[in-house]
Amino acid sequence: MTNLEIANIIRQQLYSLDKMQMWGLGAKNFVAIEKGLRFQVNGAKLKGFVEIVLDEGQDLYNVTFVKMTRKINQEMKKLGVKMYDQVRKEIKKIEGAYAEDLTELLDSYAY
Repeated sequence: MTNLEIANIIRQQLYSLDKMQMWGLGAKNFVAIEKGLRFQVNGAKLKGFVEIVLDEGQDLYNVTFVKMTRKINQEMKKLGVKMYDQVRKEIKKIEGAYAEDLTELLDSYAY
């Protein structure tokens, strides 16, 4: 199975489990990643990204909640150029989640 096929399956599962929750989270910018799906959320607890990756050996998902921040690039600042670097901060990582548990996890850590 390709990364795009896996991402589409995960997205379909999320929307079939609770379409209103996905709308409530402001889920957008869906991107296929290696063996999974990344999307942006705008929830009360998390304004960032959710990454859901398939663990094919166990047929379960690993879910990571990520916050991206900007930090001024000090080397470029010395040259008089205002440039930012993206800093990735993992808020929470859950391994071994069933598909039916995904909405509960989103509710607990993002909504």
